[in-house]
Amino acid sequence: MKQNDVLALDVRVSPTQNGDKVKAYASVNIGGAFAIKNIRIIEGSKGLFVAMPSVKNHKGEYDDIFFPITKESRKAFNDAVLTAYEQSLEMAEGHEQEQKTEPEMSM
Repeated sequence: MKQNDVLALDVRVSPTQNGDKVKAYASVNIGGAFAIKNIRIIEGSKGLFVAMPSVKNHKGEYDDIFFPITKESRKAFNDAVLTAYEQSLEMAEGHEQEQKTEPEMSM
């Protein structure tokens, strides 16, 4: 969980294990007033990026149903989501290391 003080963003990330381009899904609570779900963290040709939830319009194109208005708010939002993703990977790696170092118990 990562908190951004400027926008009061509370981010929760669930990494995927399927080896697909979608590396994780995130939910963001904004100031305790709004929640956004189904935010995707995707591995693209230029690295990780944040993809907002979207719907297909009458032309068959996808439109984001939520998006930051300013460049600064987009950067703050994306940074908060990607930082939370990186922290979730570090926590998972640390947990994996702990399991490897614990002595096995025999019965």
